[in-house]
Amino acid sequence: MINAHATTSQSQQSSRPINAPSNDLENRRCALLNWNNYEEDEVVAEERISSTNPSTKVHCVPLGRDCWKVWVDVVFDKYQTMEVYRATMDAKQLGEAVGSTLAWPKSSIKMLP
Repeated sequence: MINAHATTSQSQQSSRPINAPSNDLENRRCALLNWNNYEEDEVVAEERISSTNPSTKVHCVPLGRDCWKVWVDVVFDKYQTMEVYRATMDAKQLGEAVGSTLAWPKSSIKMLP
């Protein structure tokens, strides 16, 4: 017997447990800031929040209390080869994560209107 999730990539699985309430930030647009630049707010990509729940997993690893799960939609050209905050089997660089999800430090996420 095949587990239903065995054929579904982790990034396509639900971002919250079954029957858990969705959070107010889910699907909100946001800008990802360069997590390695402490001098200024350097925007590297525009994304959507997938989950802020610390127990949510991104590619089998729980977010923890310092990260949020984001859908990677647009990465600016200059940052295609930038290292992601938490590498996955599919993405070591930001440009490789387009169309998937990543864990990103919540201190480096800026909500967009």
